[in-house]
Amino acid sequence: MSVIGLKKANCKNCYKCLKVCPVKSIRVVNEQAQIIDDDCLLCGTCLANCPQNAKTLTSSLDQVKEMVAAGEKVAVSLAPSFLGSFSLEKPGQMAAALKKLGFCAVSETAQGAAYVTAQYHDLMVENKMKNIITGGVTETSFNPTAKFEEAFVDRRDMAYSYNDGDLYYFMDQETFDMIPLGKDLLGDAFRFVTENTVCKVLSYKGNVFGLECPNFMELEVTETEPGLAGNTATNTLKPATVETGAEVKVPLFINVGDKITIDTRTGEYLSRCK
Repeated sequence: MSVIGLKKANCKNCYKCLKVCPVKSIRVVNEQAQIIDDDCLLCGTCLANCPQNAKTLTSSLDQVKEMVAAGEKVAVSLAPSFLGSFSLEKPGQMAAALKKLGFCAVSETAQGAAYVTAQYHDLMVENKMKNIITGGVTETSFNPTAKFEEAFVDRRDMAYSYNDGDLYYFMDQETFDMIPLGKDLLGDAFRFVTENTVCKVLSYKGNVFGLECPNFMELEVTETEPGLAGNTATNTLKPATVETGAEVKVPLFINVGDKITIDTRTGEYLSRCK
């Protein structure tokens, strides 16, 4: 609802309001003056200068009076321009007078605007979004109440069979179909995957975009320096190579032939298998 309205029957195309508006927030539509609400300062200049009495003012003054009289908490958001409308020795006199009338709080509109802006900014979530198909990352902001269409990602169990150059073949556990995946889709965790290991192939609308490897793998150590007898410390590490060819850091007591558990997500040694 507009604060300043128009009586169409009274508007006589004099356009005086258009001439006197200090921010030019009035336009002419179908030979009628129309206030642009988003630009209007609500200064009242058009009301005071309209010779046809065509402008109307929507006021909640009576409602406010009733609320104050009933003892309800009512706050005043005061436009800074009040200093030009009242003869005051100190700006604080206006706040004091309004509180005596029964208002619980008085502040300038600019302070309220700053608060609203801060609250709105807090509602906005700044985050990075990754395109699961292309891998591209973009920074964006959005309202946490915004709704997005849920994407259905198919995660199908497939066993790694073999590779031919940069193509790695996986067998569907239900249909036994073989599909090739490019090396760029495998991810860093795949360096710990052995043949016949079941992984999850990720696809969206039929397009494969990634691979989920098991979080943990038990692998045999094929190369490392000889272990030190009786040394069970786990805080001192040495390099080792496992059966897939990947390198990890292991405790000093690990020997060639030992089986170890590795967290494929971090590439870290977890324990020696019994």
